[in-house]
Amino acid sequence: MSLARVARLTALLTVLVGVTHGAVRLTTHHGVTGGTLFALAEQRFARASVPESPVLLLIGDSGAASPELRANFRAMAREPALLVLHAGDIGYRGPREYGRFLKAAEALPFPLFAVPGDHDRDADGGYRAWDDLFGGRDRMAEKDGLRIVLLDTAGETVSEASLRFLDEALRRPPPPAPGPRWIVVLMHCPPYRPHPPAPRPLGKGHVIEDADAARRLLDLVRDARVTLMCAGHIHRFEVGDREGVPLVVSGGGGKSVEPGDDFHYVRITLAGPPVIEQVVTSPGSGRRTLAKLGDGVIAESLRTGDRTTIALAAVTTLLFACQRRRRTAR
Repeated sequence: MSLARVARLTALLTVLVGVTHGAVRLTTHHGVTGGTLFALAEQRFARASVPESPVLLLIGDSGAASPELRANFRAMAREPALLVLHAGDIGYRGPREYGRFLKAAEALPFPLFAVPGDHDRDADGGYRAWDDLFGGRDRMAEKDGLRIVLLDTAGETVSEASLRFLDEALRRPPPPAPGPRWIVVLMHCPPYRPHPPAPRPLGKGHVIEDADAARRLLDLVRDARVTLMCAGHIHRFEVGDREGVPLVVSGGGGKSVEPGDDFHYVRITLAGPPVIEQVVTSPGSGRRTLAKLGDGVIAESLRTGDRTTIALAAVTTLLFACQRRRRTAR
């Protein structure tokens, strides 16, 4: 193939990649009107009426907008729920994916509280984009006897600042003031792995790696008589109870699931002991290949499209320069 033909093909590829990337950026750019997702959820929660037996929905490790996540959101939108808890890991390929998630989440007619996951933290180089768009690190919301505590465990540990926050957030008012009827603590990395029939030792099994930090966390939630801990990080559905505090893990929101598990969310009914139900929406095996491929192309374009377009343009310029030089030499 001649140098001129290679240069023209590279130029065409540069245009195609640039146009595709521009279209992806344009159609996936989405934010939160009026502040962060936490602020919006807090406002909607304050206006809500908490029923006698509220229903909460838990989802985690969803990625940004896979077909399985969208199937989860469609099913969740039909639930008689009060709010949604997201256990983190949205931006696996970086914060540019957040717009896709926020757009997909518009299908939910309830408040959505979210904590960051380890991929959100690592791909962002910290929490800059997360704090700007989502908020919700070490925060609390309360309404009519239901207290929701959002704890940051994305670093696979619990910092001293987060433990101090948790201690404050779990405190009940002195008598005769009524304390919260339910306390639900949401985090990404769980303090232990339920792994039925028996929990694994602290620090083992894709959980908070610092066993001492996990122990301190468990002591706080036990002493505060927390109703339920909710977590993700493990890409399956597991339920356990350690020292009288139940834990539900849900990591099948849409990114991937461990062998033998399915894509799902969890329905939690707060009535006496919490009623915890896994709701399967898509099989874990036999994912739709074309839909998965398309989702991957969009995600990769958001992550590397700028650099790819620039690199192709540079190669094209170099090829045309070589072609002109060859003509001049003749």
